[in-house]
Amino acid sequence: MVKYQLKNIMLWVIAIVILMQTARCQVVKTVWQENNNLIAQKNIQMQSAISANETDEFMRLWPQFNELNLQALPGKSFSVKNEPLADLKAKIWFVYHRIDVERFFYMRRHLQELLQEIMVKRNAEAVIKQMQEGEDELSLDMKEQYQRKLEALKLNDTESAIVTEREEALRQLFRLYP
Repeated sequence: MVKYQLKNIMLWVIAIVILMQTARCQVVKTVWQENNNLIAQKNIQMQSAISANETDEFMRLWPQFNELNLQALPGKSFSVKNEPLADLKAKIWFVYHRIDVERFFYMRRHLQELLQEIMVKRNAEAVIKQMQEGEDELSLDMKEQYQRKLEALKLNDTESAIVTEREEALRQLFRLYP
């Protein structure tokens, strides 16, 4: 009688554990899929140009990404296999934050490039301004050279304004978390 009751209780416990595990897996799978769908929708709406909200979100999340020691793989290889850009731990972090891995690293690279281009533009403008008064051949050549450098920069005005507003914070961010 006791054996029968013990067996019955154990079967119920096993059944409940299996039911709970199945339900938990289903919830995790559903949340994972929902977040991936949201990431896909965000990607459809995104343009190559960055936005102020996207920049602010990147600035908020970049320190977290670095402090958690998440690993980004070196990039996609040229092999037939489509290798991921991030390890599993990082993928979970990206899905949790509803961010596309490729867009996140595009933001990082693009923001660093914009910071560099803004600095080049400022330096070129300063040299041109300084050479305005010089009428000698060297001054005119330098002015012309820096003018060509300015013309070669293809800065998006909207992106430049966004980055310029946050320039000091971005420079500090990339100094702390290269």
